[in-house]
Amino acid sequence: MSRSSGIVAIITGAGSGLGQATAIRMAGKGANIVVVDINEKGGNETVAQVEKQGVDSIFVKADVSNPKDVKNYVDQTVEKFGSIDYLSPRRYEYPHLYRWGKREPSSEINATKVQLELKLHLNQVILYLIMQVFPEAGNSS
Repeated sequence: MSRSSGIVAIITGAGSGLGQATAIRMAGKGANIVVVDINEKGGNETVAQVEKQGVDSIFVKADVSNPKDVKNYVDQTVEKFGSIDYLSPRRYEYPHLYRWGKREPSSEINATKVQLELKLHLNQVILYLIMQVFPEAGNSS
C-alpha cells in the first residue's frame, strides 16, 4: 500500500496544468480525487485519467472565488467519500499576469492584478477551512 492509499484529496484547478498533474500523481499513489475546475471538459478529462489509476474520482464544476461553489464541492466530496483529507488549491497560475501563454511586460503587471490572484487563492482556502472547521459559519449569508 502506498502512503496516500485511501485518502480523499480535493484538487482545485485540476482541469489542466499543475492541478491536473497533481491529481494524476496523487491518484497513482492511491488517493481518491475530487477534480475541481471551472473548465468542464478539462475536468472530465482529468477524471478519466485519474480513474485509469484504479481510484475513485468525481468532477465538480466550480468557481473557487464563489463561496456557494466552494460549499458545493466540499459538500459533494463529503457526500461521495465521507471525509476530506487533503486540499490542493492548484487553480491556474496567475492568469492575469500572462497573456496568450506569454508573460506580460512588467509595466502591465500592477498591484490590482496581483491582489486579485491573492484574493482568489486565499479565498478558497479560507472558505474551505471555515466550512470544515466551523460548518455553521459556512451556512451564514
